[in-house]
Amino acid sequence: MTEVIHLTEDLLIGKGAHKKVYIDPTDADRCIKIPHVTPDADLEKELQYRRARERRNLGSRMLPAYYGTVRTNLGTGYVFERVRDFDGRTSRTISQLLAEASADRARIPFAETVMQKFRTMLFEEMIVTSNMEAVNFAVQRISETEFTVRVTDNIGSPVFIPLAYYIDFFARRRVRKYWVRFLDQMQKKHPAVMTESLKNRLL
Repeated sequence: MTEVIHLTEDLLIGKGAHKKVYIDPTDADRCIKIPHVTPDADLEKELQYRRARERRNLGSRMLPAYYGTVRTNLGTGYVFERVRDFDGRTSRTISQLLAEASADRARIPFAETVMQKFRTMLFEEMIVTSNMEAVNFAVQRISETEFTVRVTDNIGSPVFIPLAYYIDFFARRRVRKYWVRFLDQMQKKHPAVMTESLKNRLL
């Protein structure tokens, strides 16, 4: 019989509209997502997208690894790579980073560098998301001087026939559309960082 993993509130690291996220007590480099309701449409679309990328042999630096399901005391759990920095700290989100730079101008150059790398990675991999929210993108420090950007939620598309999963033209068009919206939102929320000049360089 498969072992049941016991999840407790002290392991809880996140709670959203669709799921709770716990540290995996058997492996601190992994997390377990427990949907509030099953089946969960949000997780299903993400897994469908991951399967489509696998069939096309598309790797990704941005998507956290997915390890399958486990039995827990709270029901079926979905096991993912836990996105955190090289020193074990929880990676900050793009939202946090821009807010910090808005409050401290000395941090603006790094925020600009992050946004430029974010754009490059997103368009290289053409990651399909159901929306673009700054809280769903983590800036993961992989060393004292290096970082990467990871997508932690809202992965995939809710449309019935997601052409963007299979045809690069549609994926690129979708990413472009959502990116422009994202820049507009960030410029309104963080004008001290997301200046018109930076926005134009990122378009």
